[in-house]
Amino acid sequence: MKKLTLILIISIVSLELTSRLLDLDNFPLYEKSDEAGYFFKKNQSGIFFGNNEWFINNYGMIAKSDYINNDEHKILLIGDSIVYGGNNTKQMNRVGMILEDITSIPVFSIAAGSWAFENELIYLNKLNLNLNNKKIIFILNSGDFGKKSRWDCEKNHPTQKPDFLMYYLLTKYVIDYECNYQDLYQNTSPNINWQIFLKHTIQKINLDSIYIILYPNRNELINGYNFRDEISQLKRVNGGIKIFNFDKISNEMYRDPIHPNILGNKLLATYISDIIKND
Repeated sequence: MKKLTLILIISIVSLELTSRLLDLDNFPLYEKSDEAGYFFKKNQSGIFFGNNEWFINNYGMIAKSDYINNDEHKILLIGDSIVYGGNNTKQMNRVGMILEDITSIPVFSIAAGSWAFENELIYLNKLNLNLNNKKIIFILNSGDFGKKSRWDCEKNHPTQKPDFLMYYLLTKYVIDYECNYQDLYQNTSPNINWQIFLKHTIQKINLDSIYIILYPNRNELINGYNFRDEISQLKRVNGGIKIFNFDKISNEMYRDPIHPNILGNKLLATYISDIIKND
């Protein structure tokens, strides 16, 4: 029995050390927020799994360069995990970096996994950016028009490095369980409809600077989903808002039921570039 226990302890310690040597704990960290739910901590960088570089700049944006808050021409690419790309995607293969390469315009991605449209608008306003000479591009899917997301637990949006990495990895990738909302967030501020924040954003900048790209998941693509309800809701906020239905993607360009693979990211970036160029 003692020998078995010793073997078990040695195995656990070995797995823990191996996981850390493979940089499986080298992922970006989040901050909790009553208003915006959560967002990336500023000034981070790393290499996940020894291969996938990532950078979070001085404004918590997914970008290698610091953001200088001035009148220079820039693209703000805003969305959820479709824009973020995830730990398993190198930053150079994410849609923002590809768009920057195509357009030669600095692209700064404002995104986090599972964000809703409301999270995105709240955080954009929270940053208090100079929006002169900016192209503001939202990539939205049908699931983004509901209530805002909030921070739920360390498994989904870690705020610190785990003390026991193997346990963290098991609960995240192997043992699937639902997180319980923390007591701190039982009494969040009332949910305010995304339309209010969109109206507020439009009041601050030229409407011509805003582009909304509607992105279908794989099932929606197969079934010919046309975003009729979402377009109607957006038009009720402002009839002049520019909306584009990204229907160019094909089934083989998804890496899972929702997210594009590298080829899909390239196509999406090219699609956005063409919109900007022809506008």
